[in-house]
Amino acid sequence: MSTLNNPDQALERVQEFRHWLDDARANENSSEHDIARSPALQLLPLVRKIAERLDPALLEKLDRLESHWTFDDMCHGLEAADLLIGHIAYADDALRILGPSGPVLAANGLHEWVWDAAKGRWDVGFYGDAVHAAVEVVNQRTQVKVGRKDLSGTELYQQVFSTSDPTAGSPRLRLPDVDSEDTDTWKSAHLGAMKLGEACSQGIRNPLAQEEPSSFVGMGAAGFGGFR
Repeated sequence: MSTLNNPDQALERVQEFRHWLDDARANENSSEHDIARSPALQLLPLVRKIAERLDPALLEKLDRLESHWTFDDMCHGLEAADLLIGHIAYADDALRILGPSGPVLAANGLHEWVWDAAKGRWDVGFYGDAVHAAVEVVNQRTQVKVGRKDLSGTELYQQVFSTSDPTAGSPRLRLPDVDSEDTDTWKSAHLGAMKLGEACSQGIRNPLAQEEPSSFVGMGAAGFGGFR
């Protein structure tokens, strides 16, 4: 399950870091000058990058070494090194036992229309409202983009992604970087966008709209102006 290009070299460097850090901890008479020259200090930035990739929770232990090299700080560094060694050394076992973890999408990696509308609600635990707000704002943005506030939901997406030519008062949205209009690929791409919009409207927006609205205690209507 390792996400490292060269796990063997990473393991070697973390083990080397651990060796020199343990050496510095054992030598209670080390001066600041000796510590500044320690290979452990030189390896710390690399070990920190490895931790960022494998287990960011360990960064707090490693960061203590950036400004302090007390006995306790070095113990924390050694603990982080041991855990990193375990991550790397047993990565193949973890893959065999757990299987691939699959891709992970961070919410702030979503389109800004989606996340900006949802994040306030999501952060306070109103997940249904967050999803509904995101779907609703995409609907509204689409209305504004094509100047069709008279349409909404399924009908809106059917109109704007229709593969027929636009007419007066009925503009279309076209996907960039798709084959020319006379190809099956172009038609499939726009019909797919239409069906995705329909699915979001019928499968997410409409059912959530039937639920009882959440009470945003202490936040006031001004902070969460109605979307519907």
